[in-house]
Amino acid sequence: MCLPKRWLFLAFASLTFFTTEIVEDQLSLQNGRLQGSVPACSNGDDSCLNFTSTEFNGLYATGFWAGGLAATYSGFFIARYGIWIASLTCAAMLLIGTAMNTVAPYLAIWGSGPAFGLMLAGRFLFASAYFSHQVVSLEVVSHWFWGKEMALAFTIYLSMSRLATVVSFGFIGKIIEVFALQKTLWMTFGIGVFGPICAIVAGYNFRKNASVGLTHVVTMDQTKPKEFTFSHIKKLSRDFWVLTAIIFFYYAVLFTFLVDGPKWLVDVYHNTESVAGAIIGAIPDISLMAPIFGFLIDKCGCRDIITCVSTAMFFAISLMILFLKMLPPLAICILIALSYALMTASIWSSIPVVTKSEVVGVAMGIATGTQALSTGLILLITGFILDHDLTDLQSNWMIFFIIMTVFAGISFCLSLLSIYLDTKSGSSSLRKRQRSVILSHSDLLRSINEHTPLLSDTKASPVKILPAATTTGVGLSF
Repeated sequence: MCLPKRWLFLAFASLTFFTTEIVEDQLSLQNGRLQGSVPACSNGDDSCLNFTSTEFNGLYATGFWAGGLAATYSGFFIARYGIWIASLTCAAMLLIGTAMNTVAPYLAIWGSGPAFGLMLAGRFLFASAYFSHQVVSLEVVSHWFWGKEMALAFTIYLSMSRLATVVSFGFIGKIIEVFALQKTLWMTFGIGVFGPICAIVAGYNFRKNASVGLTHVVTMDQTKPKEFTFSHIKKLSRDFWVLTAIIFFYYAVLFTFLVDGPKWLVDVYHNTESVAGAIIGAIPDISLMAPIFGFLIDKCGCRDIITCVSTAMFFAISLMILFLKMLPPLAICILIALSYALMTASIWSSIPVVTKSEVVGVAMGIATGTQALSTGLILLITGFILDHDLTDLQSNWMIFFIIMTVFAGISFCLSLLSIYLDTKSGSSSLRKRQRSVILSHSDLLRSINEHTPLLSDTKASPVKILPAATTTGVGLSF
């Protein structure tokens, strides 16, 4: 039996995420080399750059802001041009952006300014494609896995970035100590090339199987695709905006901690680059448990409860960092990782549940864009904080952890609000397990094309169609 089509798409989309995440993560691990703050730069063992903390975090912030805006618009772009064109566009931008980041240090012979400018432009292109392709993938997964293994599929896909981070934090720190900055960039470029290739394969798989026979599970479209406008934002529910607010406050400080965490360990605990990378790397290591939680959500539901538990854990951890000074950094990372895994399993699979099928792509774009924009904002603020007084680094970090605690507390309060709204609605859609709906054979006579999963005009949730001969909700191979 051939591999089910939806799993084939998930496999190549996940490989795209895995390889591009390695390229994304390398910047954090090259922090000391890009700022020229490690011994290898001062003793002449490596040709480092001389970015300030503000410039370094500005690279990340620009990437997140560009990616956030691109992700927000990508839902509309996908609806207008389809998955195939979106996949090709993302692949081209990923390749060009990665190449620009790789060759940027060669410009350092004219000063760090030209190198920073080229790297900034490369980050802009790469991040725009990086976040947009997430929207492409999550859009397809939310429809093709609805009522089956949706939470599991979401967590498998998103866990690929965690797995890539495990690889990055486990090896790049050691590789850069041996091969220096420029050779490490070329190595990650060689890995990053597979990202655009897998993105094209995933897009082609969708294009080939979007119009499938009646013996497969497909998504129903009652009418021909219509012009997609920004007025569709009005169809997004109140529950969706609360979930988006949780994403804003939770991921902004979490991702900033992942980016600047190694520098925190070097500044405050005086760890080496490799040791700091290994400790912070415990977060993506342990968060690989997310698919287990996703599987349980598919079986039991309770998305709102799990989101609340995740935010409560993160808030408690932030308080402990502020008031328990002797808490080991590894213990902090382990607890953050558990919270991260729970959030990954619950929040992203909640969005299709509270969103009408015709605007799922836009919803995913807005949520992903919000995540990126908020992270970019906090990264830039953190850069200013760390550059404020270089003689008192510990106090600078304490200011960051105060911001982290405030944001974590707000996300916890919003998760309680989400539970209240879901209960008040009467349907308790976040609490319940989602199931496929079996339709009669006459319902199969619909117009199905590449845009079908993206522009359904149905008022209900996305509906999966089974052949009339099927009497149970299982047994098909799409």
